[in-house]
Amino acid sequence: MHERGRLQRVPGTLVPQVLAGNRPQLVIDQRDQLSGRLWIAVAPRPEQARHDVGGGVSNRGLLGAALAAAFATVAFDAFAGDTKRVVIAERNNIVAFDPATGKGMQAGTFHAAGAISDTGTATSDFTVTPLGGDRALLEGDHVLTSAAGSLVVRSRVTLFPYPSPRVIAQGTWKIVAATGTYAGLQGHGKSLAVGDFTTATATIMRDGEVGPEE
Repeated sequence: MHERGRLQRVPGTLVPQVLAGNRPQLVIDQRDQLSGRLWIAVAPRPEQARHDVGGGVSNRGLLGAALAAAFATVAFDAFAGDTKRVVIAERNNIVAFDPATGKGMQAGTFHAAGAISDTGTATSDFTVTPLGGDRALLEGDHVLTSAAGSLVVRSRVTLFPYPSPRVIAQGTWKIVAATGTYAGLQGHGKSLAVGDFTTATATIMRDGEVGPEE
């Protein structure tokens, strides 16, 4: 933290990638590992592999496009009066945090499956308030944005043990605003996350239900 109390930037090398809309390298590597496993399941013929090495179209790219087409669906699939299960995951970088004020910012990506099937960027402003007894309260709004629209998800979670290099964050979430395809959507559920201050990352899993506004 700067001696004048300014927000501390962490880690600097990841911030431009996130704010520019690109995934951090760690996430890209994980994606490549996943596609690699899928590639093994549908391995190309030897001549195809040689063509890839020579600068042709990557089978990984073709496989990704084929899978996207095969599993294409609407971003929000709920009928009037229905409430359906959704799981929303976020992988964020903690791009700023001031322990003196408890204020911070996150930026990264989200992936949703179930009643919502979508992926996009995630940003959040949050505040951490120590509660004593190795506990703290974290509150903040997460803005999830994609081509389909945006969702504002309000989180209220307890951090423990706090302070600590790595913390568990457990609590609740609810949708407080929505635009585009998601206009009129409401939802709520439980949240479980790991905040790692040694790598300045937050991995969040939300499980709950969404449906049309009543």
